[in-house]
Amino acid sequence: MRQLLVSAYGCWPGRGSELGVGWEWCKQMAKANHLHIITIKRSKDAIEDACNKFDKELVRNMTFHYFDYSPKVIKLLPAGTIRWYLYYTLWQLGALKKARKLKKEHHFDYVMHLTFGSVWLPTFMYKLGIPYIWGPWGGCDVVPKSFLKEVNPKASSFLSWMQSKREWLVNHISWNPIIKANLKNAAAILVRTQGNYCAVPLLYREKAKIVLETALILPPPINLTGVNNDAIRILNTGRLIPTKNLPMAIKAVASLAQNYNVTFDIIGGGSDKDSLNDLISSLGMESCIRILEPMKRELLLKIIPQYDIYLFPSLLEGGSWALMEAMGCGLPTVCFDAAGMSVITDDSCAIKIPMNNPEQSLRDMTEALTKLCADSQLRKEMGKNAAIRIKEKFNWDNKGMFMEELLQELDNDNK
Repeated sequence: MRQLLVSAYGCWPGRGSELGVGWEWCKQMAKANHLHIITIKRSKDAIEDACNKFDKELVRNMTFHYFDYSPKVIKLLPAGTIRWYLYYTLWQLGALKKARKLKKEHHFDYVMHLTFGSVWLPTFMYKLGIPYIWGPWGGCDVVPKSFLKEVNPKASSFLSWMQSKREWLVNHISWNPIIKANLKNAAAILVRTQGNYCAVPLLYREKAKIVLETALILPPPINLTGVNNDAIRILNTGRLIPTKNLPMAIKAVASLAQNYNVTFDIIGGGSDKDSLNDLISSLGMESCIRILEPMKRELLLKIIPQYDIYLFPSLLEGGSWALMEAMGCGLPTVCFDAAGMSVITDDSCAIKIPMNNPEQSLRDMTEALTKLCADSQLRKEMGKNAAIRIKEKFNWDNKGMFMEELLQELDNDNK
């Protein structure tokens, strides 16, 4: 049995996002390997409680090593978002020190840096001199500037500035000495999307593989029939922030409503709520477009199957739980053929539109919605395919199989 050392800052049973990702990946890899997992001390109680409920054989294959700095250290760091980034960097240095001690006590076949996988956040596990797996990571997808001009005016200039900086960083990625060291020393580089794959310099690209870090933790029941309504019901879920590109979705539905009886519910909260409501009012669409308050996931999963189409106009996503949940509930999707959407969907379950320019994309989005509204059989068929795709391709067992195949490849390379 292989011995793996895993650095997983986020490893928290029952949590969503990166915290849950670390736990689920470790569970899968522990089916065929013994893992030594370095993670934050704050997750200890949750991990121990979860281990008491899981298969004992699986639990025996996971040894946890907890590490955190004292609250006094945290108080010394600047307030605000920068505090988390600085603490994360310090934690990675502390995790390296702990890993070096573990290396003296155990023989490890591989070391893996897992969770909070942004290429711009530092990790130092490559320094151990053990065959090293880096990722899955993201952070290199870039949104065309023309689309950023269409978002909330208050955020447009800042987002454009951020994207220009990111674009420069992506084009000069190997100038960063820590990133270059990770690229050079990695036996395998795992990236989330095609955009991130293309950001890997050609010298190292043969070591890169595309794999989303996410899967559907509790697959919802497949909905094949929808709900019979006079109106065709369109849905969007998630945060109301500029990169979600909801003004374009609202304009597309407003255009669609000239020829079809439709409703559009946007479920979520965020900084763009007031400006979106103003746009809905200015278009005179209050009767068919609503912004509803966020709700608990359990309730949301019961509501999603009542809709007919999922409209997902986001410009920048990695692995989107919102999109996967809608697909798992049997909804056909209209989305961009970009970033994580390109990985999660395919042509059998989604109409994917190119990200050319805002004017053309608005026309393409309206045309895609029109196509689905005009053909109820197409909606049902694509919805069925969406549910099957999530069930078969985006479950945690597949992550385990992916890792086992990767480790077998690395085993063969090391012979």
